[in-house]
Amino acid sequence: MHDKKYAVLTDIVGLEDGNGDMDFKVAGSKDGITAMQMDVKTLNLTLPVLEAALAQAKSARLEILKVIASAIDKPRDGVSKYAPKIKIIRIPPDKIGELIGPGGKTIKKIIAETGAQVDVDDDGTVFISGVTKESLEAGISRVEGITKVPTAGEVYEGTVKEERRKEQKPQPRFFEKRPQRGHDKYPEHDRFRTSGGPHFPTSRFLDKNKKRF
Repeated sequence: MHDKKYAVLTDIVGLEDGNGDMDFKVAGSKDGITAMQMDVKTLNLTLPVLEAALAQAKSARLEILKVIASAIDKPRDGVSKYAPKIKIIRIPPDKIGELIGPGGKTIKKIIAETGAQVDVDDDGTVFISGVTKESLEAGISRVEGITKVPTAGEVYEGTVKEERRKEQKPQPRFFEKRPQRGHDKYPEHDRFRTSGGPHFPTSRFLDKNKKRF
C-alpha cells in the first residue's frame, strides 16, 4: 500500500489471509452488519480501503443470503432428529456430590442407562445433551429426580413406607421420591415424613395439614 496501489479481495475461504495486509471479516443480515473482526499487518490502512472492503462485503453477503433463502427461507420449527439437543439446568451446589455419586458412579449410571451426556460445573450448572428427544428427557428426569428441591404445590409419585418404632405412636411413615420410575431400589432418594393413612405403594405426598406438597 506504500505506492497507493492495492486490491481488495472478497471470499469466504480465507486462502489469501497469510499474504495480505488486512484480514477483515464482516457478518450480518440483509438489514445491516451484526459483527466485524479485523487483523492488520500494515500501518497504512486508509478510509478508501475500508470503504471498498465494506462495499464488497455487503454485495457478497447479500448474494450468499440469496442462495441460502432459495434453499430455506425461514428457520425450521425444530432441529433434525439427528442433531444433538441440549438442556441447561442449575442445581444447588451442595447437590453436586449427590448427582456425581461416589467415584462418579451415579452420573455414569445415568449416562449409561439414558444415552444422554451429563456434565456438571462447579457452580451447579448441569449440561444435559442427547441425540434423541427421548434420551434427553430421560437424562433431565434422572438429574432432576436426584437434585431438584421439592416445591410447595407440586405432586410427586413415590413409595410410602412405614418405619416401626416401639416407642413412637403413631408410627412414622416416609415418602421415597425415586428419580427413576419402574425401579424398586435406587441409592439416591429423598425421604419425606408423611402422616396418617394406610401403607400403599404409590402415593401423592401430602403434608400433615393435607396440603399438596
